Amino acid sequence: MTGDLTGRVLDVVVSWQRVVLVDLGTSLGEAALAVIERAECLVMVVPPEIGAMTDARRSLAVFRDIMNLPDNRIELVLNQRVPHPPLDRAAVESIMGRKMSVAIGFDDSRPEDATLAGGLVLQRDPSSLVSRGSVELAKVISASVKLGV
Repeated sequence: MTGDLTGRVLDVVVSWQRVVLVDLGTSLGEAALAVIERAECLVMVVPPEIGAMTDARRSLAVFRDIMNLPDNRIELVLNQRVPHPPLDRAAVESIMGRKMSVAIGFDDSRPEDATLAGGLVLQRDPSSLVSRGSVELAKVISASVKLGV
């Protein structure tokens, strides 16, 4: 999808939705850049791994230095995908040069189990680490875009 087409799709969608979530994956293609330019709140999910943090730091530099996105429009989320991550939150924040807005803890197989059962972990186990992290992230996003939720 081209950046122009993406922009036209966003024009239509934002006219009837208060919040639009877009999973951009890991590439910064033309369509992704069109979404990023228009985002009120950009959420970057970063696992505590050196390679991923290196890529995330490069992306932050592009957003800040080339796209002129202010830091207050970018929220960082620490995604602890394994039970014993190689780096703790403080180390990740030190490497990234920024605080994490939210940390989502390792939740064993709960997310996958919920998906296989045809639901969301938030519905099946609201007290799980992923559920609590998701609620915390929703609050951060709501505050960032001033939804008052």
